[in-house]
Amino acid sequence: FMSRRDTRYRESRGISKEVLAETRWKTNKYGTACFPHHDANREICGYERRGFDYTPKDGDEPKKMKGFTTDTEKGIYIANGNCAQPAEIRFCESGVEALSAYQLASKEDRQRILFVSNAGETGEKTEASIIALAQRNNIQTFSTAYNQDKGGDNLTAKRHERLAQQFPDAQITDMRDSLGLKPGEDMNIMLQRLNREALEHAEQQKLAAQATPEQPRKGKEQQPTEGREGQKN
Repeated sequence: FMSRRDTRYRESRGISKEVLAETRWKTNKYGTACFPHHDANREICGYERRGFDYTPKDGDEPKKMKGFTTDTEKGIYIANGNCAQPAEIRFCESGVEALSAYQLASKEDRQRILFVSNAGETGEKTEASIIALAQRNNIQTFSTAYNQDKGGDNLTAKRHERLAQQFPDAQITDMRDSLGLKPGEDMNIMLQRLNREALEHAEQQKLAAQATPEQPRKGKEQQPTEGREGQKN
C-alpha cells in the first residue's frame, strides 16, 4: 500500500511542503519514501526506497533503508513530470537529491528543467529511458548535479560521454561548482546546509534587532522649526 500522507522522512531531509506538493513521490506503510522509476515506455518499472535507519528484530546493528523494491528494475525517476515546457534534463544520483535540486532551483527553472534521478550506475533499461525522455521532448540540453566526490566525478564522466554519443549536438554541463556544492556534498547535504545557514542568519538578525534600543518617537514639539523662523506674521 502506498500513499502521499507520510512526509516525515522527506521533511527530515529538508524538503519543503511546497516541493512535496509539486513533485512525484509515494510513501509505503512504514513511512519509507518511494520514488517511482519509469521505463522507456513511461511504464513504472520499480521504486527506489529511502527511509529512516532501522534495527532488525534479530538485534543486529542498525541498517539503512535504501535500495529498490523486490522484483523491480531501475529506469529513471522524474521529480517534476508535469514540467510545463521541458527544455533541459538535470541528472542527480538519488530521488532525494533530485527533489533537493528542484527545491534549490528558481521557479523559472522548475518550469523548463526536468529533474531526473538515475539512482547511481545505470544499465540498459535506464539508458533507454533517458534516450526516450530526451527524444519525446526534443531536448538537446543536459546538466549533471552528482555528488562532489570521486564517485560523483565518475558518474559525471560516464553520463557526459554517453549523452555525447547519443546526442552529438547536445550541450552538456557539469553544474556542481556553479550550484555551490562543497567537497563531499550531494544536493541534499547542500540543501540541509543552506537551510541551517538561513535559520542561523534569521536568528542573528532577530538577536541584533532585540539588542538595538528603540529610538524614542519625536513629538510635535521636537520637530525641527527650520523654515518657520523666517516667516512673517
